[in-house]
Amino acid sequence: MAKKFISTKMKIFMLALFLLSIIFYASGCFALVQSGYKLSDYSNELNINPNSFKFDTNLFDFNASYVSRDYNLNDNIKEITLDLNSQDINVENYEGQTLKVQIKSYSSISGELAETEDGDKLILSTKYDTPSNATITLSIPNSFNDRGTLKLVTSSGDIKISNLSLDTLNISTASGDSQVSNLNLNYLSSSSSSGDSHFSKVSVANETKLTSSSGELIGNGNFGEVTANTTSGDMNLQFEKSLKNSSLSSVSGSISLSLPTNSGYKINYETTSGDLDSSNRKLSSGDESSIININTKSGDLTIK
Repeated sequence: MAKKFISTKMKIFMLALFLLSIIFYASGCFALVQSGYKLSDYSNELNINPNSFKFDTNLFDFNASYVSRDYNLNDNIKEITLDLNSQDINVENYEGQTLKVQIKSYSSISGELAETEDGDKLILSTKYDTPSNATITLSIPNSFNDRGTLKLVTSSGDIKISNLSLDTLNISTASGDSQVSNLNLNYLSSSSSSGDSHFSKVSVANETKLTSSSGELIGNGNFGEVTANTTSGDMNLQFEKSLKNSSLSSVSGSISLSLPTNSGYKINYETTSGDLDSSNRKLSSGDESSIININTKSGDLTIK
């Protein structure tokens, strides 16, 4: 009788190893997803396009609770206000007619946000039982684009906004960070205490107002007329194509400006002990059509 190439016991052993490998692999993936791990966060180090990792991971949020609701926006509604405590805020645009609001939390969610209509304003606010660790996602319909005002208020929650076209965006946060990208606005106002504020590819037609105590103000785009103030936080603004009259001030924070090529400007810089770092040591260029007033106590000024 011919001897078997692989014995039955060995087959059983190899099958058991295979099943254990699948179980351990699935357990590891589940633990990573629940911990908030994203491979796309390391795309720069891996030299990989982060869009390759975009897929819906909600299937793995077995412990997450969700509450969703659609709100009809009448033509008379000109302002949407979201008034929160420590909850994070995500805002995005979508192809639709209603305002979509989703609450996600790993704690129990018992209900929706409180709703109030005051004239032309729709106000959504947290209740006493809204989990403090929740994330509130607003999906803004195209019908609200260009005509409306969005006002976001939170204490320690982070704010993320992308791909919107509005008349006015008003952000107010205490210790939470703000990340704003790919926006077209007429007016932008942002106020924070210790949270950092980042603005990327932002286009503001008329006026931008930025205020921070110890948080940083970092942005690139076209900001219209700018009024920006910090206490100890640094300010780094890159004006890409347009430049208008602006007023910038800081106590101990440094100010760094990148100005458009061939733009006409005159910078009036007043400081107590701050240093000036400019490639040509000049504070004017071209027809000097844009006046930029800068005042610091001990903060340095860098012109690029």
